[in-house]
Amino acid sequence: MSVLHMTRIMPSGFSPTSSSGAWTRTSRLLCALSHTQRARPRASGSNELQGKAARAARAEDPTSNQQAEQLPTYNAYSIDGDVTAPLVYVNQGVRADYEQLDRMGVSVKGAIVIVRYGGAWRGIKPKVAAEHGALGCIIYSDPKDDGYSAGDTFPTGAYRPEQGVQRGAVTDTNYQGDPLTPGYGATKDAKRLPIKDNPQITKIPVMPISYGDAQPLLSAIGGQAVPRDWRGGLPITYHVGPGPAKVHLKVSSNWDIKPIYDVIARIPGSAFPDQWIIRGNHHDAWVNGAEDPISGQVALLEEARLHAELVKQGWKPKRTIIFCAWTVKSPACLARPNGWRRTRTSCARRR
Repeated sequence: MSVLHMTRIMPSGFSPTSSSGAWTRTSRLLCALSHTQRARPRASGSNELQGKAARAARAEDPTSNQQAEQLPTYNAYSIDGDVTAPLVYVNQGVRADYEQLDRMGVSVKGAIVIVRYGGAWRGIKPKVAAEHGALGCIIYSDPKDDGYSAGDTFPTGAYRPEQGVQRGAVTDTNYQGDPLTPGYGATKDAKRLPIKDNPQITKIPVMPISYGDAQPLLSAIGGQAVPRDWRGGLPITYHVGPGPAKVHLKVSSNWDIKPIYDVIARIPGSAFPDQWIIRGNHHDAWVNGAEDPISGQVALLEEARLHAELVKQGWKPKRTIIFCAWTVKSPACLARPNGWRRTRTSCARRR
């Protein structure tokens, strides 16, 4: 995973030797990073349908097909798996949707579910699917919610194009941070839980796809037509299944323990040093990061630069001001819970 070394661009007024007491430090944590190497859904039947996984380059954006320096589309902290089973459409995959399936006499036990984004945080979808006996989970962005039904798609507008895929973490919601160190800092000597049977990692393999790839999969599902409020924006009749086509879902990730870096700048308060004003933004991104996080990070850096200029002129705030450039927010908000925040909070309580 590439790391943006923020210490090179933090304002010069923040340094370990500043006479004002202001300083900049880089904290290092060791976290498990789930990076999918291979993930591909395939519908098998009379005609095999292969997901495209990687989108084609667009004339308006020649970098859109660049893969050498970015990861494939995946859901972070999905367990690895290789399963083949009938496909069942479960709307947004929340508990109420499974109650509706029960009333329709449809079970997902032994099946792979396909659900659309929305209605709940994405990590809820594979969790509830596994609780009902599903073997795998495919999540897609339906154009009804994020596509041409909602507005003009890229490049004309801001909505998701046919081959756009939403990445995101699918860890359980009991704790934030590194799932191998739930509730405590991911330091070098921290005790780490095993990946297998880890309560924070999904029980079944999960993969996100585009609505362009979802359409042939959904078209291959038979059975009852879906309730009215389950209908998406694709030009097909939505059915719940199961089957008759089967889907082969394979997810294979590496699980490296890698260092991640937070950069913290501090201006001590002159009157109330134990009262902290914390300003922060993450500096990591799923892909290239021009919109998220850099659009926010450049504003934070400019704010920090202006404060550094004031410090050089002898200004001191009454309360301590802390500027934070967090890392690995995108996969699972790893840095903030796993070390710095817990250490500094306990430090503040002792004062």
